Amino acid sequence: MERLESLTDEQRKLALTLAGKTKEDAYELNEASWDVVREPGRTGADYELALAQAEAEDRLNQSDDMRNTLGVAQYRSGKYQEAIETLIKSERASSDGIAARDDLPFLAMAFYKAEKPVEAKKRFDQLARILAQSQTKDEEMVAWSHEVESVFGVMLQSNPPQ
Repeated sequence: MERLESLTDEQRKLALTLAGKTKEDAYELNEASWDVVREPGRTGADYELALAQAEAEDRLNQSDDMRNTLGVAQYRSGKYQEAIETLIKSERASSDGIAARDDLPFLAMAFYKAEKPVEAKKRFDQLARILAQSQTKDEEMVAWSHEVESVFGVMLQSNPPQ
């Protein structure tokens, strides 16, 4: 917590006090981080604190769900290469070579922001195919899809390339 430069003095003091009194629980850390990173538009300090929580949670429990939170926190904190390294693990573990559905929007955006257009486009097209096949009504996925469209500056096609 002491290295997080974007935290206010009050936030840093509170975080250090809580850290000294609280036994780390991976599930609680993951939930606290996820509540912040699931949506764009929060402050840098909010995302830095959420990233610290996700990093602590990852040290305690390296499950796929919690790895997603870490990758999204890294993305939201502007650590695009780290986000790629974290989120691509689900792609490498997949039999079809496609990242987990909840990782894919952030993996596409992280590649885009890391100025890796070929890799970004590949994940963008994979996401478009998945969304076209599933016709999801999941509010988070719909919101993330709009965020991807905003980052890329183009709409996810209803009939993406095969």
